[in-house]
Amino acid sequence: MPPRTDRAAQREALLKLGAAVAEEMRAGHGGDTAGTVGDALAAMPQATLEIVGLIGREARRRRPDAHLVAALAFMCGQALETLRYGVERQDPDAAAMLDAVRGRLVREARSDRADAGVLMLVTKQFAVAKLDIGEELRGAMGDMLDEQSDEAAEAGAGDLDMERHLVDLARELGDDAFAIHGELSETASSFPIDHRLAMASFMLASDADPVRDAALGWLFDPDPEVAPALCGSLVEEAAAGRLGGTALRRLVAVRNWLPAAARPGVDAAVRTARRKGSEPAPPPASAVEDLRISGFDGSGAASVFALVRAGKRHAVASLLFKLGHGVRDAWVHRDLGRAEARAQVDRVAGEIDLVPVSSATVRRLLAHMLGLNAEGAPPPFGALDAAEALGLGIVNPEPATPEDVVALALGEDEGEPDGLDVLADAATWPARYGFMGSWFEDDAAVDEALLGRKGLSRARKVDVVLDAVVAPRRRRWGEMLAWTALITADADAREEATRFALAAAALLGDRPAPEVPLLRAIAESTVEARRLRRG
Repeated sequence: MPPRTDRAAQREALLKLGAAVAEEMRAGHGGDTAGTVGDALAAMPQATLEIVGLIGREARRRRPDAHLVAALAFMCGQALETLRYGVERQDPDAAAMLDAVRGRLVREARSDRADAGVLMLVTKQFAVAKLDIGEELRGAMGDMLDEQSDEAAEAGAGDLDMERHLVDLARELGDDAFAIHGELSETASSFPIDHRLAMASFMLASDADPVRDAALGWLFDPDPEVAPALCGSLVEEAAAGRLGGTALRRLVAVRNWLPAAARPGVDAAVRTARRKGSEPAPPPASAVEDLRISGFDGSGAASVFALVRAGKRHAVASLLFKLGHGVRDAWVHRDLGRAEARAQVDRVAGEIDLVPVSSATVRRLLAHMLGLNAEGAPPPFGALDAAEALGLGIVNPEPATPEDVVALALGEDEGEPDGLDVLADAATWPARYGFMGSWFEDDAAVDEALLGRKGLSRARKVDVVLDAVVAPRRRRWGEMLAWTALITADADAREEATRFALAAAALLGDRPAPEVPLLRAIAESTVEARRLRRG
């Protein structure tokens, strides 16, 4: 732990940053300060623990500043996201800090002075940062919720109050089933599986259609036991004639997105609903006016953004893909004026390079990513929302090999990398293409490869990293370049797409790594990134 004086200075700095973010919240906008929070917190290794303490201290005041509490909660989510990046890089310090945060929250949840509101606010930030709170903390939160439920029952509160709360929430969120589920799931992720199932079943039994439609989101719960268990409630609702056309359409669309254990239950619910006279409702009419995608960055992530006309209003839809993981995030911002929607897309385009992409390529990418989700964590419920907004129809998981993607990108073009001087030229691409600026390795394997090798020249470090880290992962880089080629082909840049595809074929082939200049360029960028990270 840092000396007390350092901790005091850090708390002061965090409060100052929190006050700035809170002021922007009072003004009703995010502003530039909120955008720099992540960078500021990355330089404070103890930030997450300190922010948790500051939230509790402010929330327990006789007259807490609601905007400051919200600002600190936002900062907590940003700090946790920074920890997630560290954990994904296999950084032991990040993993240790995350364990320390979880441990502190467990102790607070089991203490006599536990503040349920504060704990739920903080644990919600784990979901925002896409981090699991851990079974011990989840169990402690569940015990606390049980105590609250018992007290509410003694006070006369019950299902009617919960139904009113859900209906009010739906109204506040414009009866958007995806937004309703998103709001509830971030909080419910803090509780054990039986609590989440109880919430899902209660929502299915609601008299409000948007609440019932939102209950389908629990089929995408990270715990594989939730979806099969929920299917029993779906069949009951279908038998009662309460499974509407929208829910039925969505069940059919996502059937193959779900764990194999859940599919028989989905099939039974669909059959039962149809016997009761329900048929899938047609998807809402929409027209994609602008569809763009970013290049794959060094982590294997790429984002799709679309401007969509829906009736007399517009929407912005987004999908975040990550190779090796699948669909990581998805959302749709609806009921916007065209100018507002256009400004959202243009603002993103001003921050990251976006290129036009076809619906066919986005559909193919989505099918591939859903296949990756099937092997790990499920996609977010919002992926269905985005697929509907983009008019993609039913998209089934269909993983594609990098070689298949290369073939699609090449089409009828043929050629040899040597003949086109592609391999030599590819070494310059990281400096020429903005999205390739982050094409380097950044995890514990790099430090391990160079451990104990003091005094090496930069060129020798590049050789070591190329041999020990980059070359063994060349297939991942080849896959990224293959998809880049296919995306580039959509932009009518046929020559450039062919060169990307041929270089990707070389990365995927058996040519020795030292003879593939792009691999060495990635190793050089890796060594430079490590130097900058270590200061």
